[in-house]
Amino acid sequence: MHLTIYVTAGHLSLIYSFLFGVVLPPGGAMAWPPFCPESCVCGLQTSSASPEQRRTVECSSIGLTSPPSNLTADVEMLMLGSNRIRPDSLNALANYVNMSELNIAQNHIYGLGDIKVVLSSLLYVVIDGNELDYLANKSFWWAPHLRRLSVRRNKIELIHAEAFVGLADLRILDLSDNRLFSVIPEWFRDLVSIDELDLGQNNIHVLRDGVFRLATTLRSLDISLNQLQHLYDGAFGGLKSLRKLILQGNNLKQFPVVALRRLAALREANLNRNPFQALYTSSVSDLSVATLSMSHMDRLQFIDRRAFSNLDPSQPTRNAPQQIPELHRSGSVL
Repeated sequence: MHLTIYVTAGHLSLIYSFLFGVVLPPGGAMAWPPFCPESCVCGLQTSSASPEQRRTVECSSIGLTSPPSNLTADVEMLMLGSNRIRPDSLNALANYVNMSELNIAQNHIYGLGDIKVVLSSLLYVVIDGNELDYLANKSFWWAPHLRRLSVRRNKIELIHAEAFVGLADLRILDLSDNRLFSVIPEWFRDLVSIDELDLGQNNIHVLRDGVFRLATTLRSLDISLNQLQHLYDGAFGGLKSLRKLILQGNNLKQFPVVALRRLAALREANLNRNPFQALYTSSVSDLSVATLSMSHMDRLQFIDRRAFSNLDPSQPTRNAPQQIPELHRSGSVL
């Protein structure tokens, strides 16, 4: 026997109230979601990745070891931070085909090898503040369409040459606040869409020739607060699209003018808080930058009057003195 039931908007509200304990607003439009997992908060929220409101389930800091089993099928953003989520439990998320953002920050995660399913809808994943010390071969094969990945505040010392294989859509990669001591070009072989890279607050001491030669689409690079003592002249070779470079808070004793000249598209460079001792004739010259920041250089003792020359790409004259911003030493103008 086939039974068809027709109901009005008013009756629909009563049915949802009976089945799910949800009272619909006048007119019968159903609020999202029809139910919410216990101790979680559900609703429409924006995120740092998108200003658009997304259907969000927030289950942070409630002692979970796995994602809630009764999520609504159309959830778009799942926040599981500050729990004890087991990586293997994430395999249960394979059926949520609308989920584009996943936050598993601060879950005491030591590795990602137990994820065995492809979560093809994910565009943004946050794994900050965990216990990762190594990114293995194809670490993120399970999220092939990622556009943004944050793995900051872990304990990563080594990254396999093919850790990012398959991430052709990735645009923003945050590896800051880890323990990396080197960069290798193979990381970028598959990152053909990379736009922003943050390597700040690591232990990188040197950048050798060609380490970024495969990152040709990169527009913003942050290597601040490392232990950089030397940049090879060809360190930035291949970065033909780079517009913003942050080298603040390193141990560079000389202005890396030859390395920076390789950056034809560069418009903004920040070299604050480096221990430059002197800027001699043409120490800072023939650069295409529109904004050059060099402040709080405590050891700077001497600046030649022709140290800065030909910094405006629209000026063909190479020897004319340039207008430069004020330089500061310990907060006082030199």
